[in-house]
Amino acid sequence: MKIRSSSYDCARRCEKRLYWKYIRGLVPNKVDRNDLYFGSALHEAIDKIHSGEDFTTVWKTYDLSMASKDKNPQVGMVLCKMYARKPFKPLTSEKSFEFFIGKHKWVGRFDLITEINNALSVVDHKTTRWGITGKYALQTKPNNQFISYVLGGRIYFKDIDSIIVNVFNVKDMKIDRLYVSFSSDEINEWIEETKLFLAHLVRCVNSEHFPKSNDCRLYGYDCVYKKLCLSGNPQGFIDRMFHVDQEAIDMSW
Repeated sequence: MKIRSSSYDCARRCEKRLYWKYIRGLVPNKVDRNDLYFGSALHEAIDKIHSGEDFTTVWKTYDLSMASKDKNPQVGMVLCKMYARKPFKPLTSEKSFEFFIGKHKWVGRFDLITEINNALSVVDHKTTRWGITGKYALQTKPNNQFISYVLGGRIYFKDIDSIIVNVFNVKDMKIDRLYVSFSSDEINEWIEETKLFLAHLVRCVNSEHFPKSNDCRLYGYDCVYKKLCLSGNPQGFIDRMFHVDQEAIDMSW
């Protein structure tokens, strides 16, 4: 089985959601992609900062029709200027990685690896409108993405046990940096627990039975697959409301 942090987290919330989103690759026809678009633009601008290029060109080509109130070129420009005052010095950046947990391949891509105070850390850039506190606070432990990125970083540099989460708060217009480290015991415990859950997912795939969560809410909103799960004619509903995203099936992004 091929897995990544986003699909794994999806399965932990609801196995049925994993089935619709990653195994079937279903995406709603009407879906707001602005968050992903803004995040991609921010990453591109940061890469230009690291390489000494003019990052403002990214925001000049940003599609204004997709910009929301708090995710627009002006916000992106300000956040990039804030970052440029104290950027990370990348030892390597935008690296794909893969490692095995048992027989299962875990894949991912981290933003960069940096050295601070004579210690190496993986860095992950995140954009949010909620910040690191409050109702939608960023959870650092447990966090499957963060710990898997540490393991992915060790493919390139073995002396890594931490991740720096660089949080771009688009609502309050500030940048927070969280430092999260993992002990060997925490990593080993995560690996063993992940093996058990992946074995459960294999049973789901083999039996073609994916349990549905009793909680169909995610970040305060109904799951986009809720009506599909409740539909008496799923295929008809799929034909009308969804399309297939092959990248989701292949997990190539």
